Amino acid sequence: MTSINEYIAGGGSVGNLETVEQFFIQLDKIPKLKTRMSCMTYKLNFPEKMAELRPALLKIDKAIRDMKRKGKNFLKVIEIILAIGNFLNGNTTRGNCMGFSLNSLLKINDTRTTDNKATLMHYIVQFVEDKHPDLLKWTKELSSVRHATKVSFPAVQGEMAVLKKSTEATAKKVQAVMKEEKRKPDNFDKMMPSVVEKCKKEYEELEKLFNKVSQDYEKLAEKFGEEPKTTPPEALFGMVSDFMNLFKKARKEVKIQKAKAEKERKRLLQQQKKVRELERTKRQRQEQQAKGDRDKEREARRERRRKMKQKGNDDDTNDANGDGDGDGDGENDEGEVDTKDLTDAITQLRSGKAFKKRRLRRQDTLRQNREQKGSGATKKVNDVFK
Repeated sequence: MTSINEYIAGGGSVGNLETVEQFFIQLDKIPKLKTRMSCMTYKLNFPEKMAELRPALLKIDKAIRDMKRKGKNFLKVIEIILAIGNFLNGNTTRGNCMGFSLNSLLKINDTRTTDNKATLMHYIVQFVEDKHPDLLKWTKELSSVRHATKVSFPAVQGEMAVLKKSTEATAKKVQAVMKEEKRKPDNFDKMMPSVVEKCKKEYEELEKLFNKVSQDYEKLAEKFGEEPKTTPPEALFGMVSDFMNLFKKARKEVKIQKAKAEKERKRLLQQQKKVRELERTKRQRQEQQAKGDRDKEREARRERRRKMKQKGNDDDTNDANGDGDGDGDGENDEGEVDTKDLTDAITQLRSGKAFKKRRLRRQDTLRQNREQKGSGATKKVNDVFK
């Protein structure tokens, strides 16, 4: 602008200047331009700052309200952890504790089993799943805590202080521009006073929200044994969120372990089932073989009885024809009969009525044969003496 003013003071024509240079000449004619530009910058930046600060405070406010209203299950989980910790520590100096800091929740994973395959967190998760499954929903109930960890409360507090200071300064600048003498009212007079008034109201509402969040957080921090001045909201919510992540991770691992155990159990059951089927098949084969052996034995006995019966009939026929006196050597048309088979058959025949009847018939036949032989001999003698 200095060069342009020198050019005009030297008698130069404004019409010969470029458009940009003419624009700067018109700007230079505006009174208190720098102050006006500062007020316009504030007007443009204020909505952006409010769009950042208000949602940030609302995230913290929601996390605080959820911790108060929906944190019962979370507190019960902490009670279980405290009871387990007192049990493990027993009569040591760390036993019989009345409470612990939230930071201690992150050290639960450091306690591992002797085989180094599981941690105390896995045991707590499994205990809660088995004994108190209703408490598992605490991770969903406090999901807002995770969003609050991304908000830096001291940074919000600093931004609000800057915004408050700039709002007060802008209000003073607007008044200074409007009180300037020897100037005509323009659009700045119509627009900026209402803009500043609106921004003041919005900031006052934001400040009320900030104060409410601060007070509620102090109460919440004291409830969990934390110092509000040294432990900002993002730190407290960060500990809860980290513990939540550890809890979820342990729950997934426990679920995988249970699935593996169930798969192994089913495999063993299937294997036992196959073994039982093989044993049953083996027994069935043995029973079938034993049955076949019994059937063969019965068939062999039937065959021996049949042969013995046939031999008895042949003997009766021979005795009836006078071919022998019943004391043969045990031969027949089919060959020699085994002595053991013959003995078994005779024993069976003697035990029944059939043998008795057969013996009676045989005796009658022998008697008749002797009588016939006797009468024939007598006849021959008589014929000789005739």
